[in-house]
Amino acid sequence: MDKTQMGMKKRVTTKMDTTKMGMTKRVTTKMGMIIMVFLFMEFTLIQE
Repeated sequence: MDKTQMGMKKRVTTKMDTTKMGMTKRVTTKMGMIIMVFLFMEFTLIQE
């Protein structure tokens, strides 16, 4: 009984962690893209 409960708990936590990780990853990528666009815009403005 205890063993199965442990296994279930472990699986649930891992699922949560992976989704959390995926979300943070997506957010950071979005932020990175915005920063890149900003830098590119600044660079083009300086070039002119």
